[in-house]
Amino acid sequence: MKTKICLCALLLAHSAPATLIDFDDIAIGTEVSSLNPYGNAVISTRLWVTQGGINGPTVAESFTRGVIGLGPNGSPSVVLEASSADRVGDDPTWQIDIAVSFKAPVSTFSVDAYSQVYTSHLIYSGFDALGAPFTLSSLMGGGPSVFDHFDIVAPTGGHITGFHFSQWENGGPILLAMDNLSYTVPETIGLPTVVLAICGMLFVHRRMKGAPVPVGRI
Repeated sequence: MKTKICLCALLLAHSAPATLIDFDDIAIGTEVSSLNPYGNAVISTRLWVTQGGINGPTVAESFTRGVIGLGPNGSPSVVLEASSADRVGDDPTWQIDIAVSFKAPVSTFSVDAYSQVYTSHLIYSGFDALGAPFTLSSLMGGGPSVFDHFDIVAPTGGHITGFHFSQWENGGPILLAMDNLSYTVPETIGLPTVVLAICGMLFVHRRMKGAPVPVGRI
């Protein structure tokens, strides 16, 4: 399998022009997942409440709270927020996550991401030229009310299957936002690439169902 993936990486040396998704033409208040897919991208949002800390059992959950709203720069963006109004039980922690999976793996992607008040990590995953999985991250948020811009390039010969960023709180409000998502899909797509895409979708599915610990407050 690693040999096949390596050969596939050589076939995918040429890339199509980048595709940009800016959400400007979508009505404010539209539930994000109702419009999936956005080209090659599937956007997922999740809000869940745990009892007894971030690793505690999940007592409430929603996959439809992400909407098109106004980001920190005033433009239409993917917005997901939670607050004490979402509390359930005696010792709740509310957690939120915005995730993107690519139906076909990409060689590069760019995105504007925002985490209100607290820092977080933009975490992205994929496969290197030998077919070995990788997960990398970049620090974001925790500063002024502006988007952090990221230009992410896969390791040489590798591909990216998806990314996500999260936040949690047990006292006040939290908010994540995303805008100006662009990505580059290699022009030549073969069977090994389809396998990588399926693996990327499984990664996001398992993460969304497995109640992971959000990374924040560095």
